[in-house]
Amino acid sequence: MNPITVGNAFEHGLHALEQRNDPELLEAYRRYMQHLEQLLGKDKMDAYAHVYQEDPRQLNRVQVVGRVLSPDEQILHDTVAADPEVHVLYDQYITLLKTHGLIDPKFDENEVPDKRRHF
Repeated sequence: MNPITVGNAFEHGLHALEQRNDPELLEAYRRYMQHLEQLLGKDKMDAYAHVYQEDPRQLNRVQVVGRVLSPDEQILHDTVAADPEVHVLYDQYITLLKTHGLIDPKFDENEVPDKRRHF
């Protein structure tokens, strides 16, 4: 199963990782994306990506970039936030990004994605 959600941030991320020729990182990202797709449904991935694209650092809050999440966006957020598996998969992916030097080490923990911010 491949996460196929044309045009959203997740698919763009998948294509970018394919270009890196790093099978370990690509597989970690795929597992994470597949779980999100199973959790939310393929038809909801674009909506979740939209919220994420506005400001990924805000996803652990009800308000995103000066606006309140819609009820549908809040449901997506709450669904992801409540799922322990997505946290594990996300942490694995972020750890690999850090290990492979793809997250700038100058960022502090508040700026680097963490298990509350899922992308």
